[in-house]
Amino acid sequence: MKKFQFLLLDAGPIIKLFELGIWEEFIKKCDVTISRTVAEEAQYASLEFEDICIDLGVYEEKDLIKIIDVKLSNVKAFHEKFDQQYKVSIHAGEKETLAFLYNSSEDWRVCSADHVVFRVLG
Repeated sequence: MKKFQFLLLDAGPIIKLFELGIWEEFIKKCDVTISRTVAEEAQYASLEFEDICIDLGVYEEKDLIKIIDVKLSNVKAFHEKFDQQYKVSIHAGEKETLAFLYNSSEDWRVCSADHVVFRVLG
C-alpha cells in the first residue's frame, strides 16, 4: 500500500496525535515530514503535559519520519512575499514548513491547526 506524503506544519496536530495515542499508527500509514522547528516546538510543548513525552528524534533515527532543515535564506525569501498582517500571524515552524512547501515540486497532504496556513496557501 502506498503511503501518503504528509507534511505537518505545526506542533498542534503532533501533540494531539500523541495525546490520543495514535501517533504510531499515523506514521505507519503516512510518510511524515516535519520541519526541525516544528519538531522542536512539539517537544517543548509536550513538557506541559504530565503523560506525554514527544521526542521526534527517536522516530527520525529509526527512519520512521523525516525532519527537514530549510535554508534560512529560503525561509526569509518566502516570508518577504507577504504583507505585515500575514507576517505577524505565521509562526516560526509554519514559516519554515511553508517555505519548504513553496519550493517543493512534490504533491503533499498538509495538516495544520492554524487558519493562517490555509490563507497563505490560498
